[in-house]
Amino acid sequence: MIREGMIVRTPDGERVGRIASVGADDFVIERGHVFKHRFRAPLEHVIAVDDEKDELICRPLELPEQDRAFMEMPFGSPETPDEMENRRREANMAEELLHDPHLDRS
Repeated sequence: MIREGMIVRTPDGERVGRIASVGADDFVIERGHVFKHRFRAPLEHVIAVDDEKDELICRPLELPEQDRAFMEMPFGSPETPDEMENRRREANMAEELLHDPHLDRS
């Protein structure tokens, strides 16, 4: 049974947050210790409920805008500002390395 306070994890074991409330069609996940963010997830995303561990396993979700490193980045984005900056630098470097100036038609 899904209930408030359960830990929410992805299938690969990454912790998403805790269940703040449960509705008829969705549940609210609370993320963060000091600055808490809440977002909704549909009940159809639930894969399994482990009452023994007090955990819920759900399909990956799109995090709210403020919790994403990049707009298209799915659940499991970097946690710290340094990690996010490293991802941005890597993405920029990859774009530069893969860019072929001979293909530009502008």
